[in-house]
This record gives sequence, structure tokens and C-alpha cells, in this order.
Amino acid sequence: MGGVHMERRERSVTQEFFFSFANGFKRVEQGRMSDQLTDQQAFSLLTSVATGIALWVRDLFRFNRASFKVTRIQWGALGIKFLWAFSYWSTGLQIKRGHYLAFVTPLLTFSLWFISTTSILNESFFLTRQQLISFGIGIAIEYLFVTSSFLQFS
Repeated sequence: MGGVHMERRERSVTQEFFFSFANGFKRVEQGRMSDQLTDQQAFSLLTSVATGIALWVRDLFRFNRASFKVTRIQWGALGIKFLWAFSYWSTGLQIKRGHYLAFVTPLLTFSLWFISTTSILNESFFLTRQQLISFGIGIAIEYLFVTSSFLQFS
């Protein structure tokens, strides 16, 4: 057989990451990435919304804020949880499809989750200095998880 034998060089984790990232761009540019949602993906949006509601209820009980009367702050936190659910869902799709926005939406997703949770705790949308430091650490942790997921699933 008259083929050319090419050695495959071993790539580092960093090289593999950037290689898969670049391939995600190629698939989008070449139109090979499906923009159609499957039934499972559409149904997973409902489960994300249900998770957001469950987290809201859990936070009310966790921080001893559950009562028969829901405050305006708590209703606002529930609204933020709905936005969180959509952002969380879309991040999963972006990771599955290898889309570069998977590195942008976690900032939104984590911010929405953090604000809704701390607003229930504080009964206010203002954060303390320690909560702001916690927010920064949380963003770093979130990006570590997203990078790991992107490397595993895209």
C-alpha cells in the first residue's frame, strides 16, 4: 500500500483543550453544528426550571425564611431563579455542542444563582464585603467546572 505514514505526536492537556476549542469554531463556521433541539434537550429545560424552583424553596427553608407570606425580595429571587434555569440549560447545550459561549454564560449563570440565594439570606439584594469575596471565589470554581466539562464532553 502506498500510503504516507505520519506519526501522531502526543499533545499536552493544554494543547488538547485549544485543539477541541478550535474544532468547535470550525464546526460552527462550516454549518455542521445542528441548531435543532431534540425532544430530550427541550424537556431538559423543564427540568432546569423545576430545579430552579426547588432551589428557591430549599433556600427559603435553609435560611429560615419560609412563611405563609412571601416577600417582594423572595418573589424577585424566584424570578432570578427562572433566568438562572435558562442560563444553566443553555450552558449545557453550549458545552455539548462545543460552542465558545460555554465560557461566557457561566458568569451569568453563577451570578444569577448567587444573587438569588444571597438575596433570600440577606432579605436584600445588597451583598456584604465577604459575600463579594465569596462571589469571586465562586466564579473561579465555576470556570474550573466548565473547563473540565468542556474537555470531557465537547
